[in-house]
Amino acid sequence: MKLLFLGTGSAKCKKIPEDQIPEGARRCSSMLIDGTVQLDVPIHTYDFLEKRGINPASVTDIFLTHSHDDHFWKETLLRYAKAGGRKLNFYCNAGALSCLGLTEEEMSLINIVTVEAMQTFEAAGMTVTALPSNHIAGKEEQTLHYVFEKNGKKLFYGLDGGWLTGKEWGYLYKTAKPIDGAIFDTTCGEQPGNFRIGTHNTIPMVRLLVDAFKENGVIKENGKLISSHIGPHIHAVPAEETARILAEFGVIMAYDGFEIEI
Repeated sequence: MKLLFLGTGSAKCKKIPEDQIPEGARRCSSMLIDGTVQLDVPIHTYDFLEKRGINPASVTDIFLTHSHDDHFWKETLLRYAKAGGRKLNFYCNAGALSCLGLTEEEMSLINIVTVEAMQTFEAAGMTVTALPSNHIAGKEEQTLHYVFEKNGKKLFYGLDGGWLTGKEWGYLYKTAKPIDGAIFDTTCGEQPGNFRIGTHNTIPMVRLLVDAFKENGVIKENGKLISSHIGPHIHAVPAEETARILAEFGVIMAYDGFEIEI
């Protein structure tokens, strides 16, 4: 699996238009798998793909983690839907639909597939399992993490969310392991008392998660551990310092445009 990070920032990053984003700044978090499968559809992704010389029409499937507007931007989704000359596949929790603001006409442009937590299904040439994340969005919505399996490789995508729910840890520990890559929410940096701690990770929390993944064989010995959903205004230190701290326990800090293969 080839991963391209289209954005690695937190909610505050949505306020800057693409043409005004300075070099090295972070966009709202999103990721592309093998050039066709996208995780979340925030405001910047379509323009960022074009800036990198990638045709957005190549995106065939979009998986939504939750309905917050730094992960879903309706106008951007509709641009993807109109770009490909075919129906875009869009996967989300059923409870998220009422939060997305899509009209019946707009929904007709998209092949909407609703998924529930702990459901395993085939999509985009992969086996996908939706897991219940520890995050809060719409009133009836279950926010999601995902495990993707393709060509013998397994990837855990864990944005947003604080820690792991019992059900998703049980799946990772009893069923999915060993996985080849894991992407962790790292919104809060070295702020263990930050009020976001209930729904986002601090660096100390990521350290404990990494220890648990390694000690319990959830991640392969040579598996890739990656940090994303960075809140630059919360970390309050230069990105180089965050990267150094994470590297001390084997985690790579992603940045916009970061590419890696697992």
